[in-house]
Amino acid sequence: PVLRVASLTILLLAFSLLAAGGMAVGATLLVSPAPGPALLVVAQDGTGDFTTITDAVAAARDGDTVRVMPGTYDESVTITTDITLKGEGPSGSVVVRYRSGQGGAAFGIALTDSAARVRDLTISGPAEGAGVRVNGGSPALDGLNVVQTGEPTDEVPSAFEFVGGTTASLRDSSGTWFLTVSGSASPVVERLEVDAGAFISGTGNCMPPAPPR
Repeated sequence: PVLRVASLTILLLAFSLLAAGGMAVGATLLVSPAPGPALLVVAQDGTGDFTTITDAVAAARDGDTVRVMPGTYDESVTITTDITLKGEGPSGSVVVRYRSGQGGAAFGIALTDSAARVRDLTISGPAEGAGVRVNGGSPALDGLNVVQTGEPTDEVPSAFEFVGGTTASLRDSSGTWFLTVSGSASPVVERLEVDAGAFISGTGNCMPPAPPR
């Protein structure tokens, strides 16, 4: 009887220790910290996480960074989140090449209600639509070069277009055609060079660009 009691006591103690360990593990899982911002790499040769900028931007969440390796990417990119999109390498290394709108407005990069940071990219396409279109939000645009080729269509060709009450900032950038600001948009523009001069419609707080190159 004494042996049986001792064995029962040992078993009960073992179960107690297991239960306590399970509760501790459960508590640890409950207080695990949330993952931090992610870094998503775009590379055409498949060495990154994605081969297109569009897919990487679609997967990114607020606070994430999309880093684009050198190459020419044939796509139009839409951004609606608060991410960082940046090109790698010397100026001109990363090119976003868009095509005619085919019934819709052509654009290279469009930001809607976003506070994203977009930098160090060349946007190339036809002289229609907008190389970079910003609608609402307060994104920060730096080091962007918009190169538009061909003759303009009936639509005013804009290197950069600001609409929808945006308070975006644009710095250290250049474009082939116009800068347009319409409606209640009020961007801050510093150190911008445009070959065609500037066209500003509606109201807005826009610093004049540098003389044409």
